[in-house]
Amino acid sequence: MSGKFILAQKTKQKSISRAVFLAFTLLGAGMLSARVLAQETQNLTLFGQSALSANLNGADYVREDRLNPYFRIYRFDSPRWGRMIQLERDGIQMVMPLEGNTSYASEINYGVQVGTRRFMGRTATEFAGSLYLPLSTLAEGYGISYVPGVGGSFNQSEIKLSGVASAVQTAAKVDRIVFELSRPAPVSTRFKGNTLILDFANVTGDSANYTIAGLYIKQAKVERASNAAGQAVGIKASLELPRGLGYRMYTLRRDGGVASRVVLDIGPKLPRSESALEVRQYKPVIVIDAAHGGSDTGAIGFTQEKTLTLEVARQVGKLLSDAGWQVKFTRVGDTNPAITNRAALARTSDLFLSFRLADFPGAAKSGITLYRPSGVSGLGLTDGIRLEDGADTRFANIVSPLAESQKLSSGMSAALNNNGFKVWEEKATKNILLQNSPRAGLIVELGWLKNPADIKVLRDKAKLTRISEAVARSVATFLTPKDNS
Repeated sequence: MSGKFILAQKTKQKSISRAVFLAFTLLGAGMLSARVLAQETQNLTLFGQSALSANLNGADYVREDRLNPYFRIYRFDSPRWGRMIQLERDGIQMVMPLEGNTSYASEINYGVQVGTRRFMGRTATEFAGSLYLPLSTLAEGYGISYVPGVGGSFNQSEIKLSGVASAVQTAAKVDRIVFELSRPAPVSTRFKGNTLILDFANVTGDSANYTIAGLYIKQAKVERASNAAGQAVGIKASLELPRGLGYRMYTLRRDGGVASRVVLDIGPKLPRSESALEVRQYKPVIVIDAAHGGSDTGAIGFTQEKTLTLEVARQVGKLLSDAGWQVKFTRVGDTNPAITNRAALARTSDLFLSFRLADFPGAAKSGITLYRPSGVSGLGLTDGIRLEDGADTRFANIVSPLAESQKLSSGMSAALNNNGFKVWEEKATKNILLQNSPRAGLIVELGWLKNPADIKVLRDKAKLTRISEAVARSVATFLTPKDNS
């Protein structure tokens, strides 16, 4: 007996259950089969807790309210892409479409953005008045261990040390040692005699001796660590530091924020221990803003300003992230965050960049314009906002944001000029984003959308890539500590 015949019989008897009525409705819309709904209440383990999931055309989906304790979930409308979903977990943002046709949503045909990384996956959908999200896509985007099907599990995987790499930073005269982790983990440092020990909490890895190709360090010893009761608590890495050498350590996120890289620099010009201010200086954060977004298209010409600025922002961010720098974005998709949210992110930065286009009919001016802040920022001890509670902020204002922004502008102008681009340097007054940049900030106006010469440059993907590379190179040069720093 067919599913449709059963449904028809129950309709005549006026004894339709809610689930069956939903199946009838969706069958009429061609969206879901009775077989799919029959599996809607399958059990799985969700972050250690028992939860219900739905099987939609062979793919596991979980309702929004069951994921709310673990993800921040937003809906927004994109003029270009339609309805979209944005998720956030541990500071990592994911953007995916919201597909109204459930049968289509379960196919691996949708572009998903996680930080600077993109991949193809299943996407969000709605039925029975609720939002459902695909576990396979969330698992890939956030590095979560996932076993599909009835009795399956969706849990944060253990943190693994996947490798140790080394290189000599010749210009800075330091040994750089990089610990690759499958996802972020707490790391602390301590000394035992002349041995520097890095404690990685809740990290697993094999005990091994790693050969270091450095000027000063030749070996890093990794061991499993246990507490007094003999229970595993993580791993520790030990390095012998000759007298006269110091270090700095910072953590970077990789692969859209899922993986983590702990970078350890060792050299004669570095401190033996890290104060709060030194941690502030040696953990630079780059915040990148793509102007406009969402319903605010910005200037319109051969393209929309919001689209081109996001393309360049992603390119610059990926170049810097791949080179080991810590990058945050004010937006990663076609959204339009409030200016207060953008300013709040700018306040967390060591270096802030905002990409825009100039738009004025008949403009004779052409080229790239770099705007730096002018006047008093009004933030007071601006560096203090990124120090830990109770830290000494008496010396936090020793670097002038105006002088640093001028230095950044000069370096970027030179890098762009060397690549054949015309560059103007200007001052910007009363710009809220630049005023909220504690150390250095620039608005990078990529060109004039109504100027024929600039249109030719902005249409050329190769030239946009060269602009992105020059900007990223100048940022890295600006943030790299010098021997006399």
